[in-house]
Amino acid sequence: LAVETPYTEKSGYVGIALKIVDTVSVIVFTFEMLVKMRAFGVCKPPFFLPPGAPGTYFRSTWNWIDFFCVVTGLTDSMLTLFSSGSSLKVVRTMRVMRVLRPLKLVRSYEGIRTIVEGLLNSVETLVNLMIITLLFYLGFGILFVNLLKGQLWYCSLDPTGELMPDLETRADCEQRGGVWMNRESNFDNIGYSMLTLLHMSTGEGWLEMLVHIVDSRGVDLQPRRNAREYMAILVCAFVSLSNFSILNLFIGVLVDHYQTAKAKYNGTELLDQVDRLWLHMQGNTFLNSKIVQRLTADVELVQLDRGCGRWCRDAVESRAFDVVILALILGNTVLLCLDHPTASAEFKSTSESLSTAFVLAFNVEAAMKLYVYRSGYFQDSWNVLDLLVVIGSDVSIVAGFALGGKGSVVQGLRAFRVGRVLRLARYVTSLEVMINTLVVAVPGLLNATGLLGLVIFMYSCLGVGLFGTTAYGPEITESLNFQNFFNSAFLLLRAATGESWHLVMYAFASEQPGCTGEVQTPEKLHSDGPRGCGNAFAYPFFITFELLVVLVMMNLIIAVLVDSFSQVQQKRLLCFYSKQVDLFVEAWESKDKPFTGYLSLAVVADILLKIAPPVGFQGSKRKRVLHSMRPIRLFDGDTVHFRDVLMLCAQRGFLWLREEPERDIEKVRFQHDVLADWISLFPDVPFGYVYKENPLLVAHFIVASHVHRFVNRKRIDWRIRRLTEEEEKQKRNKPQHLSIDIDSPPDAIADAFALLQDTGAGVGIFEDIIGTAQSAPIAALPQELEPPLPAFDLEVEPPSPALHLEVDMPNLSPLPWPPPMSPSVKLSPSVKR
Repeated sequence: LAVETPYTEKSGYVGIALKIVDTVSVIVFTFEMLVKMRAFGVCKPPFFLPPGAPGTYFRSTWNWIDFFCVVTGLTDSMLTLFSSGSSLKVVRTMRVMRVLRPLKLVRSYEGIRTIVEGLLNSVETLVNLMIITLLFYLGFGILFVNLLKGQLWYCSLDPTGELMPDLETRADCEQRGGVWMNRESNFDNIGYSMLTLLHMSTGEGWLEMLVHIVDSRGVDLQPRRNAREYMAILVCAFVSLSNFSILNLFIGVLVDHYQTAKAKYNGTELLDQVDRLWLHMQGNTFLNSKIVQRLTADVELVQLDRGCGRWCRDAVESRAFDVVILALILGNTVLLCLDHPTASAEFKSTSESLSTAFVLAFNVEAAMKLYVYRSGYFQDSWNVLDLLVVIGSDVSIVAGFALGGKGSVVQGLRAFRVGRVLRLARYVTSLEVMINTLVVAVPGLLNATGLLGLVIFMYSCLGVGLFGTTAYGPEITESLNFQNFFNSAFLLLRAATGESWHLVMYAFASEQPGCTGEVQTPEKLHSDGPRGCGNAFAYPFFITFELLVVLVMMNLIIAVLVDSFSQVQQKRLLCFYSKQVDLFVEAWESKDKPFTGYLSLAVVADILLKIAPPVGFQGSKRKRVLHSMRPIRLFDGDTVHFRDVLMLCAQRGFLWLREEPERDIEKVRFQHDVLADWISLFPDVPFGYVYKENPLLVAHFIVASHVHRFVNRKRIDWRIRRLTEEEEKQKRNKPQHLSIDIDSPPDAIADAFALLQDTGAGVGIFEDIIGTAQSAPIAALPQELEPPLPAFDLEVEPPSPALHLEVDMPNLSPLPWPPPMSPSVKLSPSVKR
């Protein structure tokens, strides 16, 4: 299709080869169609198809396209076989239908097919949007027709109205020998009006139309500069509404349907945004290149625990090393910015020396990382980029010394020095996320660009068949034409960017001076050149191309970029979580050297208490950490494994996204393939869901701790109660001594006897002032003696100042006081009892 042109002679080698290829293609496509009709059935499925098989042949849209290509190909072959020279135009028209054959490629590529299916699913919405847009254009078209019909004409002697001020009307123009001409873009009828508004809304030619409208004065009147400036408000209002609002609605529709088609292709159409974020979070956690690199390179890193290996490892993993490398990158960037062609020889020599020093430093960095990480170095894409830049810089330096610093090869290799600037993105989080997202968006951009290229290819082949013999004109030159595929593709690529496409459309739709309506054979084209006239097919050709390419395909690329931008936002949302995961991994490695994967439960709790949520528990209590870790398996007493703790961190991250309580952590489920890949990194560590056993969990440890604490508390309470009882017993058996001075006031003595009565103890002896008071405990008196003595008569002589009363009070059981005794007993200083 791309090789065949109107200049190709049928009798030549190229024409014969193209005929053979076309015939073979038609035969193959026909055989494919017949086989599919037999296999799937034409209208009714055959009896041998199992349940759930695809439908009949014509139930698939792609089969309809194949059927149309086969029918047109057979018709073209028949007309070519039986046609004469007079029917050459009919044959060329039928060959135009062969441009649909490239659509069969879409069926073979899943990425492009997904985009096409998304576009087909959006047809209904796009049709509704087209109707709204059509009504919008129709309203403004009618308005401009009523205001400007017949008013954009001008005299050929003075197109702008500034050269001949005395030229006022059409009659004056014709009287002076001029031609009264109309502009190609005008508002004389609704068709021209809507066509003019269309190219104005795409941003092409609207300034020229603004000038023409402002200069217009009326019907059959010569334009004058700024005759009606107020009309500029109407033109600006239309361009603003159409270009900034109406046409951008297509972007929203395409973005929505593209994301739906992409989610359907990935199998995530039933998931909401948080669930999709959860899938990304699992990938960032369990498929993180840093973690996988650390785990897979563990055996090699163990060998670096001594001597130079240990020093290189500590240096590469230190923060100071990153700061030094960042400073070198910034210095190299500044050096590249200072380079200019008029620099002195001394400056160039110094610049080359510094550039070589920077390259040596980057070589040392790459060598140290290769020595430390070995094969794990290539698992990080940034390391691969650094290594490519270093190798390119080395080759450029060697080539410069070998060739004397001259030649295009050396200049081309020096371009690798610019790649060192890209390394800055590694140390800036936002730039790193953006670049990673663009890398992820590359497949989508390739698919959208491939589909755009397929559309341009089809229109290029169609343009060669329709306008390949059009004569040259103001906009049709030797380089801008449809005479072959390459010129056609270049012209359509220019039109896709919106560069004066309306002028090209008018040129191919109008009749050029000296053109002919006869069909030119290849011999006449070679001898006379293209002399064909334009035709009206140029209007639907360029209008459909602009609508399909500019409004759909270009906006589809924007949809891919918008989807990538949404991924950027998702990654920025997960950036904080990823940083916390990295902090957790670094903290674990600092406690577990060499990396074995096992740490005690207390150490892990200390690590998590120092890390902020959602990964850690900073600001919480230890019992909350243990409560969250209850489903984790224990190994060798109270140790837990890195694999299970990181899974817990991921589950807490999902609850953080969902803003759900942490009590639902056991309900979080992982993606099966991601979980399988994560478990496969630890083949020697049992997993509860894989091994048929009853593992010991942290929950068991918590329960045992609570039981142990309860038993200890009860044991301590029992010992305290026992000691208390013993102390009380000792207090009861220990006598207490009460001494009362007889010189005390009567009230104090009465209070002392009241105390004796309350305690229920015995009474001591009253001694004489001369005698010595000998005190002894009094035996408990029997409680059954009655009646008790109601009162005591205590007689004390005033001159006895030193009479002393001493009473011993043993801790006996309470007895009635005063003790029962004979009523005739009286106490006096001279009587002992």
